[in-house]
Amino acid sequence: MASRTAYSLETDVWSLGCMFYTLIVGTPPFEEEGVKLTLDRVIIGEYSLPQSISPEASDLIRVR
Repeated sequence: MASRTAYSLETDVWSLGCMFYTLIVGTPPFEEEGVKLTLDRVIIGEYSLPQSISPEASDLIRVR
């Protein structure tokens, strides 16, 4: 049996934020041309929220 890596509640909440972003905006929050560029954006937490989404949707996605 393979060992399992422990994930925290924070990891789950971050993942939900990414899923909410994708569902609301229509594209993943960190997507770039290549995998390295995408991972770089994930590491530094670089994403932008379109001004067209509601304040409630923005609040749901935004990191606190």
